[in-house]
Amino acid sequence: MSGGIGALEYSSPVHSFRGWLWTITRRAIGRYFAQLEKRPTATGGDEAAVHMALIPDWIDDEQIPDAESAESEVIRRAAEIIRGDFTEKTWQAFWLSAVEELPAADIAERLGMSGNSVRQAKFRVMTRLREFIGFE
Repeated sequence: MSGGIGALEYSSPVHSFRGWLWTITRRAIGRYFAQLEKRPTATGGDEAAVHMALIPDWIDDEQIPDAESAESEVIRRAAEIIRGDFTEKTWQAFWLSAVEELPAADIAERLGMSGNSVRQAKFRVMTRLREFIGFE
């Protein structure tokens, strides 16, 4: 930045110190913004927070988890995040059907729903889960 200081002539009315300093500053600002355009931009907000919440706790561990436990951890965390998108009854129907693998007829009787409503609840939650994880 100070490479041109040797060429500065104090006696010249055309090359004043203030003019030289202005030129250096203007060029430095121009270089800064040119470099800024080349840098990747960080994203933030709710979407970034959701993606960061998906990072499993075992990422910092020394031991590498097996693929099955890593996948189930990601699915479990994603399910926790999307749970608020559904009513409690819909979530229970999904959970009893997909996780506990109870028959739809038993779940329908327990929750006071039709068998078709149980299957539809499971489908809706599974679709949202796949969409959230990125397996569309």
